[in-house]
This record gives sequence, C-alpha cells and structure tokens, in this order.
Amino acid sequence: EPGCPSRGGYTLETELNWNWKVYSKFKKYMHALIDEHLDTKKCLSAQDPDLLKVVCQKAVDKFPDLEDYSNYWPVNNMI
Repeated sequence: EPGCPSRGGYTLETELNWNWKVYSKFKKYMHALIDEHLDTKKCLSAQDPDLLKVVCQKAVDKFPDLEDYSNYWPVNNMI
C-alpha cells in the first residue's frame, strides 16, 4: 500500500527510484493536475473516468518515462 511503509507498504519515491529532482517535479506537477481536474474530496474510484484520463495523459506528456509502468500506476498512486 503506498504511503504506509510502517504497515508493510512503500513510499512512491522509494519504489520509483527516480532522481530526487525529477520525483519532486513529478509530485508538484501531479498535485497541480489533481487540483485542476479532479474533485479532491473524492477517492480515486469515485473520480470521473474521463478526467482521470486527462490527468494521466498530461502526466505522461510531461513525464514520458511513465509509459514504462503498467497502467501508469505511479499516476494512480499519486492520486
């Protein structure tokens, strides 16, 4: 489970093993996309699927390495 390392989970930063600067840019960009396109009062499964696609596509456009991850899981974990 992301964000719960004390309960057997992991941190996204550790799991991705990206350069700290790149990870920081990714995190900042994702927060901006989430604030712009999604309802922050709802969990991932309650979000509009079309808006999730918009967020995912914008993230991949900015960070093409995300295409290397099955179903863009880092994007979903960040949401």
